[in-house]
Amino acid sequence: MNKYESLLLNIFSKESSITPFGNLDPSYLWTNEDMSLYPKENLKDKKILTITSSGDHALNCVLNGATNISSFDVNIFSKYVSALKIAMIKKYNYYDFFKRMRFIEEMETFNYNFKDNIIFEVKEYLTMDEYKFWDTFEYLRINNKISYGDVINPYGNIKYNNYIDLLQYQKLKKNLKNVNFKYYDTDIINIKNCINEEFDRVFLSNVLEYVLCSNTPNFTKNYHEVLNGLDKILKVNAIIYGYDFNFISKYEDEMPSNLSYNYNEIIKKKNNACKQKVFSLSKV
Repeated sequence: MNKYESLLLNIFSKESSITPFGNLDPSYLWTNEDMSLYPKENLKDKKILTITSSGDHALNCVLNGATNISSFDVNIFSKYVSALKIAMIKKYNYYDFFKRMRFIEEMETFNYNFKDNIIFEVKEYLTMDEYKFWDTFEYLRINNKISYGDVINPYGNIKYNNYIDLLQYQKLKKNLKNVNFKYYDTDIINIKNCINEEFDRVFLSNVLEYVLCSNTPNFTKNYHEVLNGLDKILKVNAIIYGYDFNFISKYEDEMPSNLSYNYNEIIKKKNNACKQKVFSLSKV
């Protein structure tokens, strides 16, 4: 059994110590956050760190000019799902990309129209590691050892992405030619132990919300450990962006006393279905 089979068959599955996520959970195909709520700042020449997840945070950064992007996630599958989406955007035009993505969601297969296999079509845009993962996935899926849902979770909202717009998609496709991506397999609480570089901007999605709502007696301790760890890899004047679905507003109240960060609520969105806001923690 090779390492890709071991991953896909969940041989080494384990849970995060501070959030409900595991290292081999199905990875989200789309973001569940409204990416239009994030600031449209120019990220050219900025070193970016994002949660990997569906890859949509990194893609939103690319739209804003970022060319040096590192992603981290406790979920190992997320980097492969993210890399596949990026490869598909590089390969296909706007209409072909979304037709294939809808087909993948509805049919739960990469055999587009049951003829052309998408993994093989985008091979030139994948690293050897990424291609071997997806090639092994196809082998195991065809032999009924795993299913589509073991790796990909279709949960999310495609319409929350700025690149759903034709002109934005074309801009994204063009910008991707000059982007360097790096992936780290790590839980946020261990991030300081495996990343040896400093960043200007960090996009944490709603990870801090999970840290503070972990329902464990150590949630404040964990929050302090996470922020102190992040502080070690942030440049002066760096900004952390987060997303809050519950308006918890403990991010400032629970700030470690040894750190100096300004908390700012950037924008709120509220309707009958949910409450959402983007906030920032700016390093002073």
